[in-house]
Amino acid sequence: IKRTPIEKFASVRSRGLIAMSLRNGDELVAGRLANDNDDIIMVTEQGKSIRFAVVDARSMSRATQGVRGIRLGSGDKVVSMDIVDPDAYVLTVTSNGYGKMSPISAFPVQHRGGKGVLAHMVNPKVGIVVAARLTTPDGEVILISEKGVIIRVTKESISHRSRNTQGVSLMKVESGNKVVSIDFLDKNDKEGEPSK
Repeated sequence: IKRTPIEKFASVRSRGLIAMSLRNGDELVAGRLANDNDDIIMVTEQGKSIRFAVVDARSMSRATQGVRGIRLGSGDKVVSMDIVDPDAYVLTVTSNGYGKMSPISAFPVQHRGGKGVLAHMVNPKVGIVVAARLTTPDGEVILISEKGVIIRVTKESISHRSRNTQGVSLMKVESGNKVVSIDFLDKNDKEGEPSK
């Protein structure tokens, strides 16, 4: 992870600009606009998370690799990064259709580069975490499976659970299928136009 002054992106060429240098096999998960007084939260496939101050990630030029945001376990990888809203909930959804909402206040502020804390208990029953988003209890969540099955669930119907729980079933996933993505449909959005 790293932060780069927005001024470094003032002159974007038609072919784009390098925002971050990546090692072989690595890929960019997220980019967000942030202020120095913000916190960052990162969540991994194995249900670990870390929250730390934006200023903990030192300012760097565009063509750099950054610094370690979270120390990953074997085979684990980051699935999301977001800027903390102190009133938000962390919605986590797993590959087998389980999900839950946990208040952001349950995630302690730590130092960058640690192993973090548990955000979602994963096991063969629930699968791995495929999505983690900050949200409010209003509106709906759209779950999308690998085989193109889509369902809508109201956020109000999703249980508020502590960090170290596996959540509840939001979508029944048949053998050979899995949840791959989610999106939000907020009350202010038009029918059939998910928020981005």
